[in-house]
Amino acid sequence: QVHIHSLHRVPIPKLEPRSRYWEVVDMSRKLTLTSLVVFLWPGSTDQIAAAFIVTAVAMLVYSKAQPLADLNVNNMNSLSLTAQAATTFYTLMLAVWIASSQDFDTVGPLILRAIVVLLNILVLNLNLGSKPPEPSNISLNMAPHSCILL
Repeated sequence: QVHIHSLHRVPIPKLEPRSRYWEVVDMSRKLTLTSLVVFLWPGSTDQIAAAFIVTAVAMLVYSKAQPLADLNVNNMNSLSLTAQAATTFYTLMLAVWIASSQDFDTVGPLILRAIVVLLNILVLNLNLGSKPPEPSNISLNMAPHSCILL
């Protein structure tokens, strides 16, 4: 038997009027990364390269669009996408390095690893230290979150 219970409501940051379709764009990016890329070229460097291309394009589009009304949230999302692109790029470089099975120095992978870790720590620190959006930047529409209990 399945029961659906409403857990709580979360405020949604306001979008700029010019960016009213941004949620569709962002959900398309997420769908592409979680579904299409997973089933295309499984286990290959092509799969990682496709994920990197999707992430890099999303990062560039988001940086140009700045769709949210709150500048701090825009900056946080831009930095998060940058960290995601750097992580995907590092994974791609590591996969190519392993596939080539050549003996490279360990300095290159070590530097890339350090950059990825530092970017992700920076994103985490900014998320933990950021203040919630101002009430004027929050939509009056509250999105209900539900969970399915079996």
